Amino acid sequence: MGNSSSRSSGKKIKKSVAVTSRTSSSTDPLPQINLEDYEAACKSDPDVKRFDDKLHTRTQEALSSLAEGVEMPGQGVSFKSLKDVTKSLLEVDNEVVHVILEYKEDVWANKELMDLVTEYLNTSLEALDFCGVLEKCVQQTRDNLELHLQVAINHMPAEGEPTQDQCDTVLKELQGFVRAANPFSEDFSKQFVTVYQRHLEMQNKLQAKKRKLDSKMRSVRGWMKVSNIILGATCAAVLLCRVIADAIAAPKVAVDLAEESRKPGRGMGSWLKPLCRRYEQIRAQAAIIEDASKGTFVAIQDLNNIKASVERLKNDTSAITRNIRFGEDRRHDPYSLQVAVEAIRRKQSAFIDQLEDLRETVNQSRGRINKARTVVLVRILENRDIIFRQGI
Repeated sequence: MGNSSSRSSGKKIKKSVAVTSRTSSSTDPLPQINLEDYEAACKSDPDVKRFDDKLHTRTQEALSSLAEGVEMPGQGVSFKSLKDVTKSLLEVDNEVVHVILEYKEDVWANKELMDLVTEYLNTSLEALDFCGVLEKCVQQTRDNLELHLQVAINHMPAEGEPTQDQCDTVLKELQGFVRAANPFSEDFSKQFVTVYQRHLEMQNKLQAKKRKLDSKMRSVRGWMKVSNIILGATCAAVLLCRVIADAIAAPKVAVDLAEESRKPGRGMGSWLKPLCRRYEQIRAQAAIIEDASKGTFVAIQDLNNIKASVERLKNDTSAITRNIRFGEDRRHDPYSLQVAVEAIRRKQSAFIDQLEDLRETVNQSRGRINKARTVVLVRILENRDIIFRQGI
């Protein structure tokens, strides 16, 4: 009877071993999971490190329970060992769920980057066009100076009072300067305000986008944390389940597997690679926005400088016009006209210097705008494989 039972039990054991051997064997390799990123996260992220410490403790306790169970003669994996392993897995699950819930609001979607870059490039083109208009205004003002004021000054004698013919010629040229259309007109001012306002709006949009990208980088870092924690938990679960399966098939192997589990893992990566790529995408996007923001900021400063220079030129032009009016009102007084022309002559040199300074400012601004555009475009080209990767 006992022998029959023994044979029957033996058959069952053999059948169990045979069935298990088809599904799991201690000689089969564990799934290839690359733990390098997880190990790196444990070193760099305190939260992942704390989770890993807990995971390590629970895994060791579960493996020790399994090893103790199979070391007892005549017994396979005990119910207590299975209960300990199940408890460990549930505790790890709870830890993972807690982390996931903490970062559940993170959002990845980002569709507006290229629209924003396009708008930046269009805005900078408007600034370049404005620089072209401004340069024409400077040249027109310079031409008016040489065509009228310089001629009037040249006709005024250096010594003695001018003749009536000289006075008439001087007045004619001065009136020509006044009649010449002021290049810094109301339309010019409106165009300046439009370009300036567009740059301010662009700067606000870029700053808002940068804040959003900064938030997304924090979010992706959070998801990388979650992914690492899920990865660690999954590896532990796979290992524990494998040990249970092997312990049922070959109890003596459980102790060896428990010892093996203490060794560093080999081979993973698929979980974290998409997250790392996403993080690199957002970093590249943020770099583009940062470059565009810097370019816009510099353009705004240049526009402020240009505005100040134009205002000074307008004031000087008004002062020259007042002197001309003074001379016209005293057209029959050669001395008064001579005084007016002398005042204009003294202002002329400074006026020309201001025109040249403005011309130089415009050229420098144009160069900075072109450089900023180039930096943004080069940044896009350098990161095109990252930025235009599917899923952005």
